[in-house]
Amino acid sequence: MGMVPTQVILDFQTNLVSIMEREFDRLSANLWWTKVAKVRQSLSLNETIAWLIADAMIRDQGSGGNYRFDDIGSKTTEIENRYAGAAFKIPQAMLQDLYNGIPGGKAFELGSEWAAQIGAYMAYWPQKQTAYVLKNGHTASLFTAYDGKALFATDHLTNPADSSKGSFSNYLSGGAYDVSESVSADAALAVLNSVRAAIAAYKMPNGEDPKLLMPRGIVAPPKLTPRLSQLTSAKFLAQAATSGGGSGDVERYIQTQGYGEIIEAPELAGFESDKTFFVLCDVAQSSQLGGIVYQEREAFSMQKYDITTSPDLGRKQELEWHVQGRNAIAPGHPYAIVKVKGT
Repeated sequence: MGMVPTQVILDFQTNLVSIMEREFDRLSANLWWTKVAKVRQSLSLNETIAWLIADAMIRDQGSGGNYRFDDIGSKTTEIENRYAGAAFKIPQAMLQDLYNGIPGGKAFELGSEWAAQIGAYMAYWPQKQTAYVLKNGHTASLFTAYDGKALFATDHLTNPADSSKGSFSNYLSGGAYDVSESVSADAALAVLNSVRAAIAAYKMPNGEDPKLLMPRGIVAPPKLTPRLSQLTSAKFLAQAATSGGGSGDVERYIQTQGYGEIIEAPELAGFESDKTFFVLCDVAQSSQLGGIVYQEREAFSMQKYDITTSPDLGRKQELEWHVQGRNAIAPGHPYAIVKVKGT
């Protein structure tokens, strides 16, 4: 059996790469995960992140000179990068044989379809991982934050090194947090106010000062997205009879809550009866890492293997293309993302 001309292989390779890149770019423009997870570049197999405990504060010095020196503590988390990828192979003969009058036509047709699907999935992979964290972040065995608790927990320590400074919850659940259509609009709006108040009550690690958290968005399932959009942008809302009935002017009330963008996540459809949403928070003190960390060691790339590079492929008379990357998804700061579950 003769070898496939080098130019045919190069043309096939170019076609795969072109389609893959086009689909990657197309899908990347319509994904939500970058609004939720912070990307962190990695240089090794395992990365150890030091999470600083920012408990520095200014104190009254009386008549002056009475300094108390601050200790900046830290907790560490190790994040291991993992491989992810896919592969495609064809018989060498497929690039030699005519298909609908075109040399190697069938190979080009199959390869184009595979490249389009994998290119899109390369872009989608971080979103799939981010959604997995949202849906499983309450399970400590899967996603443990740097304080030893699940990412979403009711008892995170305000200062992981000093339990006397109190605790906070980034997992608010129960009927009191239901914003679905099963409750009135004004009752649902009151829920958002309760969530905002809970977040505003978070303390700095010194246990004294407010953390000054600011909501910047809500991630929600498709079924809940219209309701949340209405609640965070309406000027008037119908009130329940118990509130006096009629329509209430809520524009200024909503503006003070400042929830920002409502982000629809199709991956959350049906999750926990479509009554769970996630509030994203920014802090006055800048942080390189948010509530979820997507760590990238190697971006997805494609390698070609043929009968000249692999004796095994030579025996099989096959050609292979491998797509592979190394990355990881992990919990970030618990106070930067809050799970709200209405039951």
